[in-house]
Amino acid sequence: MTSILKVTEIQDPTNGNTALTIDSTGRISMPSRPVFKAHNGSSYTRNFSGSETLIDFDTVNIDVGNNYDNATGQSNFTAPVDGIYFFTTSVRLDGIASSVAYAYIRFYKNGSPITGGMAIDITSGFGSNHHTFSISDMLQLTANDYIDVRCYVVGDSSVTVYNEQAIFAGHLLA
Repeated sequence: MTSILKVTEIQDPTNGNTALTIDSTGRISMPSRPVFKAHNGSSYTRNFSGSETLIDFDTVNIDVGNNYDNATGQSNFTAPVDGIYFFTTSVRLDGIASSVAYAYIRFYKNGSPITGGMAIDITSGFGSNHHTFSISDMLQLTANDYIDVRCYVVGDSSVTVYNEQAIFAGHLLA
């Protein structure tokens, strides 16, 4: 005997929120799955030469689950549940001195640098004082782990993060 379960909607245990829907063609929608995207609302200049320094992404475009903190000096995503998450960031830095040997961005987890997932740009000889860095990575997180993006520019104390060409985004994969 074969049993078939047919459902179009699965709700959370309190029946307050739809966790999953399946339409008549089999497409699955998970409206509560954590996802965010933020960017810079305006350009700002900062000293990134002393240490790896947080990049602020202060304008939230998407924040399903309210897990992204866009307060100045925070700009991080906190995982609401254990899982594998995908993150991406792209940052345009302007005003980099021609004498700079390199600059980079990378993800930080719980205040510590993550091995890999780092973009390095050798800026000498490129003939321009602005450069765009992009990285993406899949990370296994435990609930309450947080991710942010930091930058380091060797020997230049005044670099501008360009308006709206700096984004930070991510979502739960599995």
